[in-house]
Amino acid sequence: MKTAFSIPVFFLLCACACAQIEGPEQVGIFRLVKLRSVATADGYAWSVASQADTVDIQAIGDGREAVFVGPPGEYVVTLLATTVDWDARQFDQKQSAKRIKIVNDDPGPEPGPRPNPTPGPLPDGAYKLAQFSFDAAQQVPATHRHYAARLASTFESVAAQLSAGTITSITAANNKVKSDNAAILGNDRTTWQTWLNAMNTRMTELWGQHQSIQTISGMASAYREIATGLRAVK
Repeated sequence: MKTAFSIPVFFLLCACACAQIEGPEQVGIFRLVKLRSVATADGYAWSVASQADTVDIQAIGDGREAVFVGPPGEYVVTLLATTVDWDARQFDQKQSAKRIKIVNDDPGPEPGPRPNPTPGPLPDGAYKLAQFSFDAAQQVPATHRHYAARLASTFESVAAQLSAGTITSITAANNKVKSDNAAILGNDRTTWQTWLNAMNTRMTELWGQHQSIQTISGMASAYREIATGLRAVK
C-alpha cells in the first residue's frame, strides 16, 4: 500500500468521523484516476491498496486532490483528513474509503476462428519501444519475469504524473523510475540487468535521434510504450 501525506500529525486525537471522496467508481485501463476530498482540511493523507499490484498515489498541491494510475483490478483508496484546532492543541480526523475499479475497456478483436494463433508484433508507438522492451525482457530468466507487471506499473504511474504535471521534469521522472524499479527488484536486480542495460542504451540513442522525446509529453509516451512491452511479458 502506498501513501501520500501532506502534513505531519502533532497533537492528540480529538474526534473521528467520516470524510467523503469525490472521484470515479470505474475508469479505463492506464487512465489517470483523479480524486478530491469533499471537505477542506489542514492536512490530507491518501493511500491506495490493491491485491493485484502495488501502485503509487500522488497528492497534488495542498493535498486535497490526489492521482494514481494502475492496471485492471479493484482498488481501495483511503483518505484521512485532519483539521487542527491550534488554540486547543487538538485535531479532528475524518476518514473515508472509496472503491475504484480499473477495467480493460479495449474490446479487442471480434470473436471467431483464428487461423493463425501466433501473435503478431506489438503495436508501434512513436519510438517503437513496446516491442523492444518485450524482446529485451526475453533475456530475463523465466523464474524472474514475474517482476514485469510491477515494473510496468512504475512506468505507467510516472507517465501519468508527467501528463498531470505532478512531475515537472524529465530528470525527476527518470530518478523516480530508477528508484521505484530498484525497490521492486531488490536483490533480484541482477536478473533484470540485461534488460536495464538494453533500455538505457536504446533511450540514449532515441534522445539523440528524436527531439520529441526530450519533451515531457514525449517522455510520457516513451514510458507508456515500455510499459506495453512489459505487460506482454509472461
